Amino acid sequence: IITGDVNWSDNLEEVHGMEPGSFKGTFAHFLEIVHPDDRQRVSHAITHAVAMGTNYDIEFRIIWADGSIHWIAGKGQTFRDETGQAIRMIGVGASITDRKQTEAALRESETRFRAIFESAAIGSCLADTNGKILQVNPVLQKMLGYSEAELLTVTFAQFTHPDDLVLDRTLTQEVIEGTRTSFQLEKRYLRKNGGMFWGRLTLSAIRNITGDVQCTVALIEDITDRKRAEEALQTSELKFRRLFESSQMGIYRSRIEDGLILDANRKFIEGVGYQSSEEVIGQKCLTEFYTDPNYRRWIVNELHQSGEINNLEMQFRRRDGTIGWGLFAIRLNLEENCVEGMVADITDRKYAAEALRRSELKYRNLFENSQVGIYRTQLADGLLLDCNQRFLDMLGYQFADEVIHKMTAADHYSDLRLRQWVLEQLQQQGELQNFEMQYRHRNGSLHWGLYSLRLNREENCIDGFVTCITDRKHAEEALRESEAQYRDLVETANCIIVRWDSDGIIKFMNDYGQRFFGFNASEILYQNVVGTIVPETESSGRNLYAMILDLCRNPEKYLFNENENICKNGNRVWVVWANRPIFDADGNLVEILSVGTDATDRKHAEQALQQSELKFRTIVENANDIIYVHNQAGQFTYISPNVTTLLGYSAADADGQSFNAFIHPDDQAASYAAFQSILATGTAQQNLELRIRHRNQNWRWFSCN
Repeated sequence: IITGDVNWSDNLEEVHGMEPGSFKGTFAHFLEIVHPDDRQRVSHAITHAVAMGTNYDIEFRIIWADGSIHWIAGKGQTFRDETGQAIRMIGVGASITDRKQTEAALRESETRFRAIFESAAIGSCLADTNGKILQVNPVLQKMLGYSEAELLTVTFAQFTHPDDLVLDRTLTQEVIEGTRTSFQLEKRYLRKNGGMFWGRLTLSAIRNITGDVQCTVALIEDITDRKRAEEALQTSELKFRRLFESSQMGIYRSRIEDGLILDANRKFIEGVGYQSSEEVIGQKCLTEFYTDPNYRRWIVNELHQSGEINNLEMQFRRRDGTIGWGLFAIRLNLEENCVEGMVADITDRKYAAEALRRSELKYRNLFENSQVGIYRTQLADGLLLDCNQRFLDMLGYQFADEVIHKMTAADHYSDLRLRQWVLEQLQQQGELQNFEMQYRHRNGSLHWGLYSLRLNREENCIDGFVTCITDRKHAEEALRESEAQYRDLVETANCIIVRWDSDGIIKFMNDYGQRFFGFNASEILYQNVVGTIVPETESSGRNLYAMILDLCRNPEKYLFNENENICKNGNRVWVVWANRPIFDADGNLVEILSVGTDATDRKHAEQALQQSELKFRTIVENANDIIYVHNQAGQFTYISPNVTTLLGYSAADADGQSFNAFIHPDDQAASYAAFQSILATGTAQQNLELRIRHRNQNWRWFSCN
């Protein structure tokens, strides 16, 4: 302190982002690297410590030579001579950058948690170990009919139905004691007004680093409607069994693993060429009726992904070998380990497919070259806020400034009562698809339009799509054959629609698809799908270029597929595609109609789930205890790696072995009794002390739960 010399160790220079030996040995040089906002505070702390003869302890920021900001925890002690004069100071400095970043992340996490808690779509609350409410979200307040202040003064018991209270308390106590991590319970809740509702309670505990419970977290979903539906389902079981037997559609149930038919109605049995149920139920597998064995593999995979398949057209083989067509609706029933299906015989309809396909080709060109009017109107009075040129042409105007912010609903609706009906439908459903309505032309004449409308609540307006169908209405009888196909295409307006030829060249993309991928028509039409909306390779490395080539050669293999796509801005998205090949009269592939649905959020959720599973597996694999699973025969099906540390065995040594084979003979009876009790009652066994044989043949005592 007297000379002003400052000596630093090499590692202190490293902590401050300096090369060894580069510190100039002065207090001023030290202050130069301190963050300007902290410099005065640091200088004052050290000066005060020297003046008062005290120590200093301060956290501050420094700026490294590369411009990065780091946190330092500095501590120092002042030493004085016999006269009380401060003569030197010894200090240490340590980097706490990681800790500071962790604290910032924690604050951000707490902010996110509160936002999720408050905005959750189901009721949620935090409670102490006695059931007293600590925090409650608005949804639960509304469900129970209490204010937040009222709920913070009560416990769960005060709004739990008395008949459910004992079980609720028992399960909650088990969570608090750690014998179970969480539980779900369907129970009855009492509202403030005396009413009752059914809720599904999911309860778990939040513990500190020592394992003590800080509070419990309860998520409550109102399932009253479901409970009522279940009651109605039970009372109508006989009625639906009669419907099952008398249905004019084939209905069946089959086992998931091999397709064995578990049940089938008369219509199904006759449809596949048999006379009695005894010939089919429990005797035949669905694989015998598939024309291609790969169909079943695809169906099972699809069911495991989405749970159900609707409107699937597929061939089936009858008992006599003839081929029929069926329209299938299939659902996966995991609870009963079966697949439930309904099938309508559409063989006759398929005979007319060729005529329909010819009609499709005939009118497709008319559809492709039509322009759709697009417009936006103010919700309150129908004031036109925006529109495209086709909409102007349809109404007889040339320029947008003639109508935008000038024209109202009264100017183009043929009858204002129609607008009132439109508003009522939009308020109920949110959108209207493919309805026909007359509109008024500038010259006063009435024209027909095919409308699709969507209520945009965020911007307090209506978004509309309209196609002039006046000519179609005049010639409706002549165009009747193409009406169904035209309606199907228009009804998918809120999906991605792409037509492309066998060389991969895009011939058509609807407005929704253009907006989704970020292209306009001039940028995307007549371009190859690869390099525009399909990357050459997925992020996973899959060769999408090769997949597109194969799809063009073998479109029947890709009736449904899911792959990564790319937008104009470079963003990667996931799309589920339904692909329909179109052939000419000679059976040559002309083009492919692809309808896509955005699956990006689902894929991200799947990836998050995989990461979560990996995290919890890592916790189990690194636990200090031995964690094991065995079947009802007492044979190990899993044992954690810590068995090697504590007992000297490898996991392979224990795999398939009997648990009792490792237990001291004197303890086997107690072990067996505990095991049988668990199987009989489902109640956990705690603190069972057993001697278990080490690999070196010594016996070790263990407390088992």
